[in-house]
Amino acid sequence: MRATGLNKVALSGTRPVMQMGYIKDRYREKFGVEAVSPTEQEQEDIDRNIFDELVKKSHRQVQAALY
Repeated sequence: MRATGLNKVALSGTRPVMQMGYIKDRYREKFGVEAVSPTEQEQEDIDRNIFDELVKKSHRQVQAALY
């Protein structure tokens, strides 16, 4: 990542993943970049969308618009 000139990356996934400090630490230590999590509201939306689409197999236009 550092070789591409990146110094900050977005951390996305389920809510627990976005809140895990050790993942951010790992990105900093291994790749030399800062991993930034979305806001609490964005985490809630992303987490709900992941479970709605992948677990419940539901897709809404609103979810597509978020990304």
